[in-house]
Order: sequence, then C-alpha cells, then structure tokens
Amino acid sequence: MKPAGYSASQWLIGVILTIAIICSILAIVLPVFLKEKKTGSGLQSDIERLRRTDPLLIRYDELKPSIKTDLKWARNIAVSSDDRVIVTGGRAMRVYDSAGQKLALEIETEQEISAIAVADDGSLYLGVGDHIKMFDSSGRLLNRWESVGPKAVLTSIGISNDDVFVADAGNRTIHRYNISGEKRASFGDFIIPSFYFDLAISADGLLYAANTGEHRIETYDLDGNLISWWGVFSNEDPKGFCGCCNPVNFALLPNEEGFITCEKGIARVKIYDKEGNFEGFVAGAEQFKQYDSIYGIPEDRYNPVGLDVAVDSKGRVMVLDPATAEVRIFQRKTDDL
Repeated sequence: MKPAGYSASQWLIGVILTIAIICSILAIVLPVFLKEKKTGSGLQSDIERLRRTDPLLIRYDELKPSIKTDLKWARNIAVSSDDRVIVTGGRAMRVYDSAGQKLALEIETEQEISAIAVADDGSLYLGVGDHIKMFDSSGRLLNRWESVGPKAVLTSIGISNDDVFVADAGNRTIHRYNISGEKRASFGDFIIPSFYFDLAISADGLLYAANTGEHRIETYDLDGNLISWWGVFSNEDPKGFCGCCNPVNFALLPNEEGFITCEKGIARVKIYDKEGNFEGFVAGAEQFKQYDSIYGIPEDRYNPVGLDVAVDSKGRVMVLDPATAEVRIFQRKTDDL
C-alpha cells in the first residue's frame, strides 16, 4: 500500500532510495562489527596467553606456611629493618615477626589506612584519609600532619633521612615533607588512571615512582628531577606491563639489585634487574586466580585491590594477597642464584 498523496512512481523511487541508504549503512557498519568481534577474540586469546606462565621463567619458590592475618581484607605491607612484617587493612594495622607470629603492637585509625612506611628507628608513617599520621615504634601517636588537600588520595610513603615523600594519586603528584610534616615541595605530572601510585627510595638516595598510565618505573633525584625510566606496555610479551595501568606496586631488592613488580587485572609478580631488564616471575597468574573474574569466582569474593609487595633483609619477597588477607612468602630458587 502506497502512502496517500504520492504517485506510484514517487513511491517506488522512495522505496529504492530507502533500500539504498540501508545497504550503504550496512556496508559501513558490518565490516566494523566483524572487525571488533575478531579483535575481541584476539584480546581474549592474549589474555589466555598472559595467564599461562612458562615454568622455566619462575625464579622463586613459595614458602609455607603463609602469614595469616586476622584482617577481613588487606591493602598495604611494609617490612622493617629488623624484618617485622607490617600489614594494614581497613582502619587497622597489625605487626608480625619474621616467623609470622603476631606481635602485640596494633593501631586503629578513624579512617582507612591507604599507605604505610616504617623508618629505620621503627617509627611508623600512615596515610589516613587526606593526611599523614606519625607513630613511634610502640604505636604512640607523635604527630598528625596537615591535610594534603580535598582531592588527595595518599597511596605510598617513602623515607630518606629527614625527608618523607608521599605519592598522591588524587593529585597525580609526589609531595616532599620533612619529618616534622612541613611541606617542602611537590613534583611530577604523572598519568595515574586508577588509585595505584607507588614509590620507593633506595639507599643511595634515588626515588623510584610507578607511572602506571605510562606502564613504567621512573627514577628521580630527591629534588624531583627525572633521571631515567624503564618499562613498556604489552598484552603479549611478559616482559611488558599489561592492562590500563601497571605496575600497581613494586619493591626494591636488597643492595639495589633490582625490582619486584605487581600487576592487577591479570595478577602476577615479576622480577627485573636494576636496569629494568626482565628476569622472570616470582609468581604467575595461576597462583592468584581469585583476581580474574574469568575463573568464575563469585563477585562477593572478588577484590579489585592489587597485590602489594615488600622485601625483607634476606631477599625474601612478601606478597600481600588482599583477597585472602595473607602474606605469601617467596624465596629465590637455589639453582637460580
């Protein structure tokens, strides 16, 4: 039936034009759709490949038992100069000796603890909300610093003599303070897509920061001048960092021998030498299946917080598993030393 007021020829021309327009749209959209479908398949294949770890690249053995905390979930880990293991989760901080026995020292804060560092004298620096709290080695509050600002998300703290450096993911910068909490400077314009922004300071006075959006670790002097960087993005080569923003956390090996890095999304822990050359895995993705929803873990057990890591004086790698609130301990294989 043709619309009223139109001749048969006009109606026919309209139909033909409509069909031509539909065909043109399909000619443009269909190849794009098929390409996206193919790309999705390729991405899935990349993920499956990254999830499989070559056993020959595993450089560490996991030691048992792990350190079981009494926290519901965990976020941060630090190791003191005498190898005490300090863990935070929510508003709580717990301390364990090197054998995993819980010690009496506990701290509870009014807000979630988002960062932690321990000085050589045992004093503790906690990122709590928009500010830093400083405690002595017995857990007595010494100082509450001024607010960093309303946008602040404090994610990491590093100590070097009289300087304290604080990574702020909310403002995508690093703040420098003295030990009294007086701000000296801020530096950096980092690309931080999510609230993971780690830093560490070496014994020789270099500051390392994870610029996660660039998939690399950068080296600075203590005045904030960029010296060098290493790291690449790759969803194929295990030498690179995958996903949107990795590595989420890292630690320095003793004597500046290299780096231990953690990634989220596909959770894995890797080792690089001091120049940033990939050496292998501490632990592969198979050992952290609870971090990948593709394994069918119920949503209420899936915790998006990335792994955190610290290294003790013996070179043992302490990996904090937030989903299980335990510290998993890894030691270099004897035939790999």
